[in-house]
Amino acid sequence: MAARLQRLQISRRKRAGAGLLGWLAALPRAGALLRRRRAHPRRVLVLEPFGLGDVLSHQPMTRALLAAGFEVTFCGREAFRCLLPPEVRWIPSRIPWGLHDYARKYRAADYGSQEFRNFLRELRAAGHGAAGVDTRGDIRSVWLLHLCGCARVLTLDHYLDSDLAMPRAAGELAPFDFSLRRWELNSRFLARLGVEAGRLAPPALAPTRPASDRAGAASEIALIPVAPWEGKLWPAAHWQTLAKALRACGHTPRTLCGPGQTAAALAQTGDAAPVQEVGSVEDWIETLARFRAVVSVDTGPMHLADALGVPVAALYGVGSLPLWQPSGPSSLALHRQNDPDFKPLAPTPANTAAARTWLARIPPEEVLQALGKLGIDRQAAR
Repeated sequence: MAARLQRLQISRRKRAGAGLLGWLAALPRAGALLRRRRAHPRRVLVLEPFGLGDVLSHQPMTRALLAAGFEVTFCGREAFRCLLPPEVRWIPSRIPWGLHDYARKYRAADYGSQEFRNFLRELRAAGHGAAGVDTRGDIRSVWLLHLCGCARVLTLDHYLDSDLAMPRAAGELAPFDFSLRRWELNSRFLARLGVEAGRLAPPALAPTRPASDRAGAASEIALIPVAPWEGKLWPAAHWQTLAKALRACGHTPRTLCGPGQTAAALAQTGDAAPVQEVGSVEDWIETLARFRAVVSVDTGPMHLADALGVPVAALYGVGSLPLWQPSGPSSLALHRQNDPDFKPLAPTPANTAAARTWLARIPPEEVLQALGKLGIDRQAAR
């Protein structure tokens, strides 16, 4: 995908700040070497404080580490614990910079709270002497892993798909590769940990119903129109046209959203499809497995459907591809990133309107065609 060969351009101010932090990260790293901290070569601490898709992308890597006899501790949001093998030790993330709320990412009170201090103590206990792994190239996570006493810290040479470079002094660097999906990129750290895993399979979740049952059930199509960043939203008129077209073909469209998102979902699909709120990740897995197919913006539940093997037509604007592209044989990514005027944009509030223009270029008819390619007939059995 030639358009993605241009990295996201990070502002000079942010690059300078991250660069300074990167070189300063050499201080705790050097201190660890001078103290000759006792290393535990079969212990790994992985830090991923962000979203559902981020955590799910670590599943192949953690499975391979466990199979090789490693003790794996993962720091992520508690709600996503079920996405990784039960043998993984879990530390619920209390890292504010992993929030979608930009106003809270660096609120001083959150970093000085007793809850955050307790979290740091737990993280230090897990990290002391372990190999710390940051799969995002995030200097904030690199600093935290060093300060938690990790004997070595592995990270990317650039922040995910951006021009924000990681100084060599910060840790052991792995190169970002534009040709890989996120789970494949994560799995590259295995070789640096001494694990020869061979060919790995993409993330997979056990469906609650077999595919044959879904195919024989009522032809329900799930529509997922809401995402944490509004720059990922497909035009409301397109959703409503698609829902009406699906009904005309004999399908039953249903809008799915998270808790408290009904109003946002209705703003997208209107009365063209009934709205159903879904709560926990476990509830999402149970619900998605019931549908014949899913049409979704680039968001966590889309990755769940892909991992379940449910046919997915995923709508992308400026989301990095193939980094965040679904991997299943029954999934398709629809986008306009090969258009000659496409420009990658960072997912920030200032870029919301511009990012949505790329989604608007995907017409409802193209989604119907994609569903046809996935075996979802235009004329469903009534």
